[in-house]
Amino acid sequence: MAEIWLGRLTGPFGFERVVVCKRIFPHLARRAEFVSMFVDEARIASGIQHSNVVQVQELVQEDGELFLVMEYLAGESLGSLLRRLASRGERLDPALAAHVVAEACAGLHAAHELTDEQGFPRDLVHRDISPQNIFITYSGQVKLLDFGIAKAADRMTQTEAGQVKGKFAYMSPEQCQGKALDRRSDVFSMGIVLWEALSGARFARQSELLTFQAICDEPTPQLQGPAAGHSALVEACRAALDKNKLRRFPTAVDLRTELLPFVQRSFQTEHPDQALAALMERLFPERIDAKRDLLLELKAGRLPQAVPSAEVDETVDIPTLHGPSEEADGGALSSPAAGDRDVRPPNRHTRPMWIGLGAMALVVGALGVAQLLSDQEPPSGEPRAPQASAEPEQIPSSTSRPTMVQFSVETTPAGAMLKLGPKGALRSIGPTPTNVELTPSDSPLVLELSLQGYRTHSETLVPNMNQRVVVALQRSAPAHSPAKAPRSATRASAAKPSEPKPIPRFR
Repeated sequence: MAEIWLGRLTGPFGFERVVVCKRIFPHLARRAEFVSMFVDEARIASGIQHSNVVQVQELVQEDGELFLVMEYLAGESLGSLLRRLASRGERLDPALAAHVVAEACAGLHAAHELTDEQGFPRDLVHRDISPQNIFITYSGQVKLLDFGIAKAADRMTQTEAGQVKGKFAYMSPEQCQGKALDRRSDVFSMGIVLWEALSGARFARQSELLTFQAICDEPTPQLQGPAAGHSALVEACRAALDKNKLRRFPTAVDLRTELLPFVQRSFQTEHPDQALAALMERLFPERIDAKRDLLLELKAGRLPQAVPSAEVDETVDIPTLHGPSEEADGGALSSPAAGDRDVRPPNRHTRPMWIGLGAMALVVGALGVAQLLSDQEPPSGEPRAPQASAEPEQIPSSTSRPTMVQFSVETTPAGAMLKLGPKGALRSIGPTPTNVELTPSDSPLVLELSLQGYRTHSETLVPNMNQRVVVALQRSAPAHSPAKAPRSATRASAAKPSEPKPIPRFR
């Protein structure tokens, strides 16, 4: 739905603050249902005032642009943390894993308890709890992110009966089956996150179908590694992952309450935030330095040439469960080289760091409002702001550039003719929906879509990553002369959309 920008909020007397802007894509900003979803996210997230939930500060509409202004967080997702540990053959210490999930549960419970102006419950369900949406700052704070598909009683957009939203690997049984959801569904998802953080493995199976079947039908897998020796953690996972929601923890705070005594016993001489901060500093020194440099450039009024990626170590293979029979034989997991080596950093204080979020583009604000400058020409001698799809320079990590990338292009209605290529040298690809395989490049390509009776759509994309383009074509002005035949032809082509073509290679 949207792209993430880094911004600077300025005001009188040198006031300045770095913020994050989440901007809805222009081609979606013309569609009422996507605008409603975006506004719903702003209304829901802005109403949750809790230290463990990312703060939405403003919803801005200016010059046809619609974007959220959110607090700026310096850190990594729990998913990035687990992948970085796996790349080093390490596991997260059980006490730190329990602490992270307990803090996330505090934020989740605050969201579940949200009421409207009259005090009536909003019956909020996040629906997208996952390691990617639990953020850990470099100073050791834990924040719950992304209420983009959250369900609430007073949302402007409603999910149709039977429609499934969320990530299959972290869904509850009732969510997989498209049933009515309440807060207990989020508790189950948080239970999967807890199991993964403790086990150092993926709860998912090798495919979405197998994952779906395992969540709905198979027995809950046993904890792996040293965490299996702690009865409090075993019980927490068992009660959070009960397939019968009537036997599950009824609230997120109940799961938190189960975890807190174990966390408190484990940290006798230091605070878990300090231990978590020390671990983040040890694991991500190059990211910390890169983001500090990013902020220094932004503070100086320059647009940096490189932007750290949002997620790291995405090519790291974390082992997944195979099936109940192999679990019974103890062969469900292939642990990392040092999989039984728990990681808790030494007891030491670390300095808090105010450094940049891994963003995909930059923007500079003025007069107290973040203003997008992506379409403005920079002054002579100044670099142009990186576009949202431009690939940042590589920060040293295990992530490598793909050998090929794919563009998936869909239109409403289907059957539009796709042309793609450098400006002035477009090549005809075929009707939509279609897929195109490209050699990765930082050189922009022009994508053009045309269909009789509709306005030609054109946009510029950079083929540096897999991308899905979905465009709702706009009808052209009616012709003055009789046009029955063309309209009939248009209806015929729309009534029988083309099947996706074999992927052509485009170099």
